[in-house]
Amino acid sequence: MKLAKGDKVAIVCCSNGKSLSKKKEIENLKVILEEMSLIPVFSKYIYQKISLEEVENNLKGFPESGSPLEKARELMEFYEDASIKAIFDISGGDLANTILPYLDYERIASVKKQFCGYSDLTTIINAIYAKTQKVSVLYQIRNLLYEYSAQQKEDFIKTCFAKDLNNIINNDAVKMMEKNNLYDLSVENSGLYQFPYKFYQGKTVEGIVVGGNIRCFLKLAGTEYFPDVTDKILLLEARSGNTAQIVTYFAQLEQLGVFKKVKGILLGTFTQMEREQPVSAVYSLLKRYINEELPVVKTEYIGHGEDSKAIQIGKKYKF
Repeated sequence: MKLAKGDKVAIVCCSNGKSLSKKKEIENLKVILEEMSLIPVFSKYIYQKISLEEVENNLKGFPESGSPLEKARELMEFYEDASIKAIFDISGGDLANTILPYLDYERIASVKKQFCGYSDLTTIINAIYAKTQKVSVLYQIRNLLYEYSAQQKEDFIKTCFAKDLNNIINNDAVKMMEKNNLYDLSVENSGLYQFPYKFYQGKTVEGIVVGGNIRCFLKLAGTEYFPDVTDKILLLEARSGNTAQIVTYFAQLEQLGVFKKVKGILLGTFTQMEREQPVSAVYSLLKRYINEELPVVKTEYIGHGEDSKAIQIGKKYKF
C-alpha cells in the first residue's frame, strides 16, 4: 500500500457499529491521520443506531450501524471513488459477513486499492481473495491511538508513504522481493509488515497467506467465499476463546480437510487463551490435529494486541 500526502482514505465499519462512547477515540484517529497529511473520509455507518425494527422487536444492544445492503453499497462507492486511495475498517465483532453477497467482486478486482481491517473483517478480506485473488491487509488502524502509538505511527509512515518506502527498498534483497511478489521475512526491513517469529515445527515455509481470526474465518466454511487453502500458509489468531473453544475450531478445520491441504500454519496471538494458559498451549492443542511434518510458525505480533503488526492476506510470504 502506497500513500502520498493529500490522499483521501475511507474509514468504514463493515462489522459492528461503534458505540457513541467511542466518538472521542474516533475523533482522535481523525486528528492523527490529518497530522500525517491524509484526508480521512468517514462512512455514514460508523455508529450503532436504533432502528425501527429494533424498537418493534425489542432487540436490545443490536450493534448495527446500517443494513448489510447499505454498508455494502457505501463500501462499493469508496471502491468506485478514484480519489480514495485505501479503505480502513475500524470495526470488529460479528456482522461483517452479512455484507458479502452485496459486494461487486469484479469491480473490486479492477480497482487498485486495498482493504484493511482485522478480527471479524477476516471474512471480507478472505472473501475478496477467494473471489478476486486480490491482496488485502490484516491490520487495525486504531493501533495508531494506543499504548504503542509512537512505534505504530513510525511503522505506518515507513510502510505506507511512497517516499519513505523508496528509502526502505534501496537494498537489492528487498527490491528482489518486490520483483518476485514475495515477502521474505528473513530480509531485514522495518515497517508494519516486519515481525519476529519462531518455528514450532519445520525450519522454513513459503506460500500465499490466507486466514486470520479463526472464529471469523470459519464463518466462511461451506460458502463461495472460503478461499482455496491448497498449498497456502494458514494464519490463525483469536481474541476470545478458552481452551475448549479453540479446540472446537481446530477440530472443525480438521474436519474440513484444511490441515491436509495447507503448506504450513502461522499462529498469531490467542489473547484469552494465552492469558489463561502458557503461550505454547495453543500449539499443544494444534498438534492433535496436524502431522509432524507440517511447518508451524509462531509470532506474538499478529492478532489483537495493540502492538500488532500487519500481514497481507493473499500475498506470498517466506518464513
